[in-house]
Amino acid sequence: MHNHGITRRDMLKAISAGSALLTMPALAQDSSIRAISAFTPGGLTEQFFRPLWAQAQTVLGQRTVIEYKPGATGAIALDFVAKAPPDGRTVLQFYSSMLLTPYLEAAPYDLLSDYTYIIALADVPYGVAVAANSPYKSLDDLFKAARSKPINYAIAGVGTGGHVMMEDALRRKDVKMTAVPYKGVEYIPALIGGHIDAAVGSTSWGAQVKGGNLRVLGYFTKDRIPAYPDVPSATELGLGILPAFPLGIVGPRGMAPATVKRLHDALKDAIDTPVMEKAMYDSGTPKMYKSTAEFTAWVPQAFASHGELLNRLDLAKFKPMRRA
Repeated sequence: MHNHGITRRDMLKAISAGSALLTMPALAQDSSIRAISAFTPGGLTEQFFRPLWAQAQTVLGQRTVIEYKPGATGAIALDFVAKAPPDGRTVLQFYSSMLLTPYLEAAPYDLLSDYTYIIALADVPYGVAVAANSPYKSLDDLFKAARSKPINYAIAGVGTGGHVMMEDALRRKDVKMTAVPYKGVEYIPALIGGHIDAAVGSTSWGAQVKGGNLRVLGYFTKDRIPAYPDVPSATELGLGILPAFPLGIVGPRGMAPATVKRLHDALKDAIDTPVMEKAMYDSGTPKMYKSTAEFTAWVPQAFASHGELLNRLDLAKFKPMRRA
């Protein structure tokens, strides 16, 4: 069995720390950190960010409140954080699929100048899953079926990372399927119930896979994911390897360097703990650390490449706003 160096005492400490993590629509005037989520409760917010903040707040000496502002492919949360005071008390739980949002929505912010990119932490593998009793045992089975009859697949929003990766795979295989948008992980019950043929998502469906309700047909990754050693990768499936979609923490522009460093260092310490090592392994989100300088330099390159990808797939609707 894989040993992550975590003991029962470590887990009890994490649970105790996590009890200070609150979820509420508004925050009292205190020193708490507001961690804004662009998605509905569940999924990677619970599997990755909640234990991350539980570890980091012991170093920061501040509790963290996860506040949900879903909708518009992340634009609502992004706009909220862009307008927040740059005091380090409001940050965004950043999914880099948000780099796609300004090409999909008429966004009132500039991703390249309105934010402070504090730290990148882990990669988000996207894959394709079906119900456990589905007749499709592989991606080839699913694609072959789609050539002879209508097949639909769930996505957690138009233009999300999973949607883009699936559309790229379909183009490469010369297959057409219909994408059906859902809010966050709300597609999982529909998938298990047989109301939809397949779904594209991240490893947030892990509990349902391990519980025998879902079967993953493949991941759009270069290599197999250690937590899912029997699931083939994009390399094995003959699919293209697309840009990475890391998770990170982002704040409004104008944050003081000392504040940025304090948050970065606490989150870097948190990601290296045995508790987070286990959380990342269990959720299938491999570590992908980038320092503040590395993250800041990476964003413009990724923003451009993501835009090129959306244009190639005919999904881009807007030209992103840039400040003079």
